[in-house]
Amino acid sequence: MINKVKYLNPDSPENWPEKLKTNNFQLFLDYDGTLAPFNEDPDKAYPVEGTNQIIKEYLKNNIPVTIVTGRNALDIKEKFINPEIPVIGLHGHEFLAAGANKPIKIGPKNIYIPDKLLNKIDSIVENNPVNLEEKNNSYAIHIKNNKNLQEYLYNKLNNLLEELNFKDSWEVISGREVLELRLANWNKADAVEKYRDLNFLAIYIGDDKTDEDVFNNLNEPGVSIYVKNEDEDINTSANYYLKDPSEVIKFLKNLLFLSVI
Repeated sequence: MINKVKYLNPDSPENWPEKLKTNNFQLFLDYDGTLAPFNEDPDKAYPVEGTNQIIKEYLKNNIPVTIVTGRNALDIKEKFINPEIPVIGLHGHEFLAAGANKPIKIGPKNIYIPDKLLNKIDSIVENNPVNLEEKNNSYAIHIKNNKNLQEYLYNKLNNLLEELNFKDSWEVISGREVLELRLANWNKADAVEKYRDLNFLAIYIGDDKTDEDVFNNLNEPGVSIYVKNEDEDINTSANYYLKDPSEVIKFLKNLLFLSVI
């Protein structure tokens, strides 16, 4: 059953809520599943055609745009998004300023996953068809199209955190074909609140469980938009939804048009 979230038709800006008809806003955009369709090879997850151009148009009109991603911030800058804009990376644990070549650490002190926890995780996932991605202070287990395995590993990892007394400091998030082990006391929502300007309407667009942290904590003035991507019932705390990254770009184009007329 679909919850109360409303569809935001990107081709009908005349029917959008009044708060979106403004030129006083800033954009926070997730990357994978939001600006770029999913790809089995993350290095080939290119943004929808026209993404870089529309971001450049926003910058020309002095509208701030920030990428918020689970990837390393430099990964976004060096491979996918050409305009010089800020990037919040590693689910809110690093910030790359526009024009900078090195991100700064933000949030709690950079705590690495304890070896005894990491070793136990490796023993749990070994011999399963998964791809592992170790980051500075998080760990991603990519699971391709196997919901039963994802649920099994999710339960196993949560039991492991309980067993090793790490539940207060680490958590496991189940997203789209990925499990993410991360610090429990800082996430994308904290980073967005750190870098937003409360004089502007904050518009946040994302598609995954890590974006729900923002949807649940985005203080006014703010609008949250979920990107559905799949033909399934919607379970999100966002205000509105779009169907896929191609609709995100349509929305961004019409939002810019409204802001400059």
